[in-house]
Amino acid sequence: MSSSAKFFQIKVPEGVTAGTQLQVRSPNGVDLIFSVPPNCPPGSLLRVPMPDDPPAKPQANPQASSTPPPAQQQQTPSLPASRPPGGAPAAAAPASSSAAPADNKEKEQVVAYTTKALSTLHTTLTKKKDELKDECSKLDDEIEELKKKLDALNKKRQEKKGEYEDIINELPKIEEMGQKFSRMFSSS
Repeated sequence: MSSSAKFFQIKVPEGVTAGTQLQVRSPNGVDLIFSVPPNCPPGSLLRVPMPDDPPAKPQANPQASSTPPPAQQQQTPSLPASRPPGGAPAAAAPASSSAAPADNKEKEQVVAYTTKALSTLHTTLTKKKDELKDECSKLDDEIEELKKKLDALNKKRQEKKGEYEDIINELPKIEEMGQKFSRMFSSS
């Protein structure tokens, strides 16, 4: 790729999600294959680096499961980069063996993307942690209320059990008194 990179834009088709392989033809006739980066929903615009003129031979990509057909260049899986002023996110540059500066740029993009992804993950997990802490606190409050109700029910049960035992203790006395009463009036 030349030192002054040129770009063209493509619109992410409907029904396409992050990680989906797209094949597009650049304005200079080179077919490109690349992965749709995360955070690029259908309808969003991607900036794709303009490849050099079509190569004489297809380039093999050790990461791909099959070699692209002739006149195609394999894009490395693209990652969303920060948006350039007034532009859409840039897609990854075509793979080439003589691109040390492009490798550095790609590394910078990977670092930037990873940093952003980790920051987003940290924010999401922190928010979820706070939500779970609040839910646990509410559950603790409910448990305390249930413990109070259980204590009150146990106290009421003890009172009823005491009444029950009092009645059980009084019944033999009443039966004995009934028998004495019966004997007193039946012997006369």
